[in-house]
Amino acid sequence: MRKRTLEEARNRINRLSEGLFGSPEDITTEEAETLLTEAGVDLERLHDRLYERLHKEAERFWTERKEIPALLKDALSELRPLSVNPRSDAELIRQARSNVDRIVEKAKMIGSLIPSAPLHFAESYRNKKGVTQQDREKLDKVRSALKSKLESIREKK
Repeated sequence: MRKRTLEEARNRINRLSEGLFGSPEDITTEEAETLLTEAGVDLERLHDRLYERLHKEAERFWTERKEIPALLKDALSELRPLSVNPRSDAELIRQARSNVDRIVEKAKMIGSLIPSAPLHFAESYRNKKGVTQQDREKLDKVRSALKSKLESIREKK
């Protein structure tokens, strides 16, 4: 078996990958994110690492005082971390949308964590010594308020 060059090996892997999974154009962004998340890939970390690698590549052009290729420039702009100050109104809007999307996703996750089984609250305070009837009534009101709040959240799902 002859030894392949790096480019030949990369081309072969790409052909095999496309044969198994289809071309990159065949997958949606949402599907790619879902698959990566299911595979245990931290999307934010992947995003940051990709930006760092592209930024290092762009630095070569900057130090050589050459123009950055358009695709590299677009990728850097698109992957620019949300933690840095925006350079334009468009970037500010992108950051705001991304932050709102992230908050909504976390809120959905919290809502899905609420169990659908009937709620049972521990009432161990009832058997404690030194708890007055007035204390029990206040604790019962807190329990009832919490229970109704959780049930209203469930109904909104």
